[in-house]
Amino acid sequence: MTTKTFAGIAYANGAVPAALLAPVPGQSSATLRLDAAAALGRLLDEHERRYGKRLVLRGWSRSLAEQKKFFLERYTRSWTARGDVRWYKGLRYVRTSGAAAAIPGTSNHGWGLAIDVADFGGVGDFTHPDRVRFAELAGRYGWTDAEGRSISEPWHWVYEPTLDTSNRPRRARTVRIPAVTKRAWQRQLGVADDGDLGTNSWAAVQRRINDLNVKGRFLRKGPLKVDGVYGDRTQQALISALNYAHRIGRVKYAQGYLDPDVDRFGYRRLGALRQTLHAGFWS
Repeated sequence: MTTKTFAGIAYANGAVPAALLAPVPGQSSATLRLDAAAALGRLLDEHERRYGKRLVLRGWSRSLAEQKKFFLERYTRSWTARGDVRWYKGLRYVRTSGAAAAIPGTSNHGWGLAIDVADFGGVGDFTHPDRVRFAELAGRYGWTDAEGRSISEPWHWVYEPTLDTSNRPRRARTVRIPAVTKRAWQRQLGVADDGDLGTNSWAAVQRRINDLNVKGRFLRKGPLKVDGVYGDRTQQALISALNYAHRIGRVKYAQGYLDPDVDRFGYRRLGALRQTLHAGFWS
């Protein structure tokens, strides 16, 4: 019998000990192995922070009995029928309904490491907007769709701990915005282009972000207070606005979306700001 070991405890597929399971944050009925649940919680939080939507699961850890039930609902014993053929306990089965199901005792759901996300499109369709946005974030948190793609299931994701870098500390060097970039920004915002991002300039930035948010709704906690103060919330909102420009196609960042925690002061933020200025995004 194949087993996995986590936190010093060995377990079989479909028999994850209760001590190794945790509910997915925000969906208490869904459980995963401790590390997978924690990583998914961070991923769902970031997705909600960026896009204002909390994704819901329709599949998570499964006992051996649940795997058998899924399998036998979709596969029928047959020695002659063709199609999706599986051998289980020495007998030949062919899928007669529903999506593919793993042979009981082999599913990644049975290890507590797989999820099925609701409303991610139909079989073979990997273009649903929610799924595309999720995929752009998932890799850093250790979630891969390789298995899902191999069976044409856009909703199916598997956690691979070795790919999870979300808990590793990352820092970006603080970079000052050059005066020429400040002046270009001020001109688009309609304030005096003196190269000094003071109260009037930041108030204009806050107003523009609020205007953009009405269209894109990317500020989870509602509009910014227009006080001209470049505080923590305005810093985060600026990153969200830059990511919104990438999401709607006004610009395309070579390395994808900016990280709201890492790229608040770094070179990537400066590069993104310059790209959006070139595209007239702040006018």
